[in-house]
Amino acid sequence: MFYYNNDQGFTLVELVVVMAILAVMSVIALPKLTGMLGDQRKESAILKAYIEAVTDDSFVHHKTNYLCINLSRPGNKNSELFDDRYNDNNIVNVYELNDGKFIQSKNKILRDRGFSSSFILDEVILEGGKSINSGNVLIPFYSDGTSSGFILKIISGDLKIFVIKNKISKMVQLENEI
Repeated sequence: MFYYNNDQGFTLVELVVVMAILAVMSVIALPKLTGMLGDQRKESAILKAYIEAVTDDSFVHHKTNYLCINLSRPGNKNSELFDDRYNDNNIVNVYELNDGKFIQSKNKILRDRGFSSSFILDEVILEGGKSINSGNVLIPFYSDGTSSGFILKIISGDLKIFVIKNKISKMVQLENEI
């Protein structure tokens, strides 16, 4: 019988070449990956803070605000009751009901907030399980600090982000699904 015994392993040159290739790949890929994740995280945090600000404004000013989630896919619009911003896509804004007409909030913090094309407001699931995936969704926030509960699904690359607002809680939860 003939046995071949090779206890040499990898040479130093082979290891250095592999390490150099990995270093070059990480220098190219890492900034793009962290930038993409950073934008998604930043926009998620902004949306979360925006929704919590709607709750605060309703409670502090003793009024009902209507969060308008303008989904990324156009749907039926009702321009007679709303201003022109109601016809935009992939933004959130806040309306108040005055004399039978929805008027955008005068609070500067609650003005229009648009999102990049890589952060898509995709679908709203209301408390009863009704799913809306086109057009605009109005969600009331009441003066006692409560609101209608909902889940907002966002698509960001291969990631699905769920913004969850319980009707009795001021806080908004974020959950990710890959």
